[in-house]
Amino acid sequence: ECTWQPYRTNTYIDGTVGAVGDLIYQTMRNDIKIKFIFAQDNIVIMGTNERRVLKFIQSNQTRFYLLHEAIYHNEPFNSQYVIEYEHESLIFAVASELHRYAYNSCSLYDTCQSCVGSRRYDSKSCIWFDGKCSLSSNSLIFDRGCPPLIDQVKPINISINTERVLLNITGSFESVNARFIKVIVRFPLPNQNQFLCTIETIQNNSLICSLIIPKQPVEGIISIDIKPERTLSKGDTDVSGLIELTEKFNVYIPKPILIPNFGPAAGGTKIRIQNLAFDKHLDLFSTMKIFLGKQQCHIIEVNTNEIICINQACKNDFEQLELSIQ
Repeated sequence: ECTWQPYRTNTYIDGTVGAVGDLIYQTMRNDIKIKFIFAQDNIVIMGTNERRVLKFIQSNQTRFYLLHEAIYHNEPFNSQYVIEYEHESLIFAVASELHRYAYNSCSLYDTCQSCVGSRRYDSKSCIWFDGKCSLSSNSLIFDRGCPPLIDQVKPINISINTERVLLNITGSFESVNARFIKVIVRFPLPNQNQFLCTIETIQNNSLICSLIIPKQPVEGIISIDIKPERTLSKGDTDVSGLIELTEKFNVYIPKPILIPNFGPAAGGTKIRIQNLAFDKHLDLFSTMKIFLGKQQCHIIEVNTNEIICINQACKNDFEQLELSIQ
């Protein structure tokens, strides 16, 4: 929000506002000056000497609300522009390219916060849907709240030998209370298709939740639902709403690796079985049995990386034996 003092005489005069070159505000580094001004109805567009283009909505003769800011970091910036009335755009040069600034279009807003936040002061019904800002015919739909932005989920692939996993979800969770967030993984299973991921910790940019793993290979969809802690008004951009991740959570059967994968028929070969991806918290040694064919391979060591067992003699000199784990 910017308030102009009366002596600045920043009022509408034949479609323009103020005077190019006037100071509009100060920073710790330098004074910022207006390079160009464009005004239409209650919209005011300003270009500054910091290579920024600002969009304001006029509330009254002395009060303006900042709705959007475009920053052109190091490129040469030309303050001369052409008005494209058909698409309500300003066209000006940035470096060696022409840039179109759609000052009266919802597509101008490239984040949910800027899109939904514009509803406080702009009569245009912009909504954030499917990752972009667009005009809605229904002025009451999606006019408050922004879904969380999810950057990554780890791990996204997990072995069925794992009993429980901690999912690390990075994204935007600023000011979100753990009591108002629910993480669900939906699997297409007949008996139970929704698995709750219990929140362990939550920070501004990440959360960790604990998920029980189904005992069969399957792909699931992760959804995150956040309820606002307060009643939201039009234009409020608190993190809230439901989002489903496009990348699926994969529960797989690991393919064991046997080292060595051959030995004498007399038995007695020490076999290392790797790539089983067992849960390190399980007490496997006391409960697990390994079979090669119908003969038990006696376990002598178990750790999180491998199982070591000694096989028994074969009935024939040449046999291919199937590995099974119970």
